[in-house]
Amino acid sequence: MTATTWNDTPVAIRTDEAELRRKAIGGDLSGASIPLVKGADMGPALKGLPDDMCPCPHRGYLLKGRLKLRTGADPAAYGVYEEGQAFHWPPGHVPEAWRTASSWTSHRRRSSTG
Repeated sequence: MTATTWNDTPVAIRTDEAELRRKAIGGDLSGASIPLVKGADMGPALKGLPDDMCPCPHRGYLLKGRLKLRTGADPAAYGVYEEGQAFHWPPGHVPEAWRTASSWTSHRRRSSTG
């Protein structure tokens, strides 16, 4: 079994509005903690990835807040996630915080570095 804390989980992405911390949690899974301030848009941090979106599927739980999840180039292509919801985000997404939000997700690692 593996456990981690916020302080023991390394920063993978940091912006003025958001911080994604990710760590291997066992087998081929990584866990990520993602706090976002109201108005945060992860789009700029994902530039350069395929379609400028996160290429990893995530399963997780929205601990607090409200998120818009863009899922394509069309402005109408998005989902809304509310505090207390479990979720599955397929590859090709960009989170935006409509309210200050915090989530915990897991995903399969692409490499041994998490």
